[in-house]
Amino acid sequence: MKRKCMKRGKRLLHMRTMKKISMNFETLIWLEALTPKQALLYSYVYDYLKKRDFNVIVTTREHEFTSKILKNRDTRSVIVGKYGGKELSSKLYASLNRQEGLFLLFKNLNINPLVHSSFTSPDSCRVAFGLGVPIVVLTDSPHSDKVNRLTLPLAETIIVPLCIENKIRKYAISPSRLITFDGVFEVIWCANFKPSLKPLKMLNVEPYNYCIIRPPEVKASYYNYDIKQDIFLKLATKTSEHLTVIYYPRYRDQVFIAKKIAEKIPNIKILETSLDMQSLEKYASFVLTGGSTIAQEAAILGTPSITCFPQKTEITNYLEKKGFPII
Repeated sequence: MKRKCMKRGKRLLHMRTMKKISMNFETLIWLEALTPKQALLYSYVYDYLKKRDFNVIVTTREHEFTSKILKNRDTRSVIVGKYGGKELSSKLYASLNRQEGLFLLFKNLNINPLVHSSFTSPDSCRVAFGLGVPIVVLTDSPHSDKVNRLTLPLAETIIVPLCIENKIRKYAISPSRLITFDGVFEVIWCANFKPSLKPLKMLNVEPYNYCIIRPPEVKASYYNYDIKQDIFLKLATKTSEHLTVIYYPRYRDQVFIAKKIAEKIPNIKILETSLDMQSLEKYASFVLTGGSTIAQEAAILGTPSITCFPQKTEITNYLEKKGFPII
């Protein structure tokens, strides 16, 4: 039975990366990054901790954009499992597989981390809680109720922007576990950012002669709205009559559909792999997204941004009130 369990664990882990792990386990901190935004955020946390002589292990899941960002930022990571997709049953199955893989990772290393931090990852929070590892959770998404219920009550510390404190407080076991700051997480990687023209040259676009359009995160657990990619593709098609459009899909099926349209419209460019998005946002004439992160990033960088998320988020309201170009 034990042999079968170990064999299954090897399938769940990205073993080539795992073999490279060599560290002093007495100061091991475990970070988990599941999305491009989280990869950016935790790559900076990773650098901060490494400079202070902590040993850090970063876990992630199979996701082309996320893995590429971690690699570009020289953040070594271990890939465990994959994204479960839209259906509840597939989400649950993928989550259970990831939890087993994460458990086996630390069992094979024969060590428990000093502390774990994630941006509300149900998989890593459950494993850390089960292993008795203190959890620090970051979030700016009070609308992600299901994920919040699975993660925030397990956390020793919850770090959130001040503007969402009231909506997050109900998930914390004790108010004393909540730490707030007057700002947004995107400032971590945007504050001292120096843009480059390299990604523009790779896409053959000129500064301020293009826009970025991104469809919504329709497979997310919190997305219960009847807004499909078709609307954003029609918008991209119409906009392409006046401006080059960089279309930034979230999922492989969105890439497939968008490429069919782009074959007929040369002024639409499909972003299929991770590039320096902050530079692309900085030099765009505007950014429009069905989510919020790239709009918030772009607004901080001074680019006019539109978020088409069906409800106005507290973070967007906060930035708008501070005078950033976002609606």
